[in-house]
Amino acid sequence: MAAAACAHSQPPASTTPGQAYPSKPVPVVLYTTEQFRDITRMPAWTVGAYDGRIRVPIKGALADLDQLDRVLSHEFVHAVVATLGGRNVPVWMNEGLAETLESGSKDHVDEAFARARTRPSLQELHGSFSGLSADSARVAYAVSAHAVRRMIDLRGPYAAVGLLQDLARGADFAGAFQQRFAMRYEDFQAMVARD
Repeated sequence: MAAAACAHSQPPASTTPGQAYPSKPVPVVLYTTEQFRDITRMPAWTVGAYDGRIRVPIKGALADLDQLDRVLSHEFVHAVVATLGGRNVPVWMNEGLAETLESGSKDHVDEAFARARTRPSLQELHGSFSGLSADSARVAYAVSAHAVRRMIDLRGPYAAVGLLQDLARGADFAGAFQQRFAMRYEDFQAMVARD
């Protein structure tokens, strides 16, 4: 049986980087592993999901509270991104923000890059990761986190928040990216691919 909890949050009130919140509470639903797979239909490598609710398989979570904290943090970032950017945020940016803000560490990025034979382009990562194998997903998440770090290094977190807000208003991604980051999206993609 699923258990429900609610992560209380505040409306976005701060313009300080790193302090954006969903506009209403985010429900958190804990499942057995089987329930999680049946309900979300996510790949076996998935450890959490956000679809307006944070959904987490709880098996073993209490044995590793640090991992549970990372998963909940990751999914909470998706709630913030949904509040700020709506449905038009490319998956790589959504996952990259969640990966970056979840841990702050880039060790997993370096590790994934060292093991990968090839890396997908950002354009290939605009859509869902759910069709990827576990190894391909690991690389896709690493590329996404690396790209978000590059964005923040270029223009800071305000530019990333501004881009999300532009997307919520229906702006074209490439045009909004160029306006916020003073760089063509194609050039940014090439830069990320070279790193």
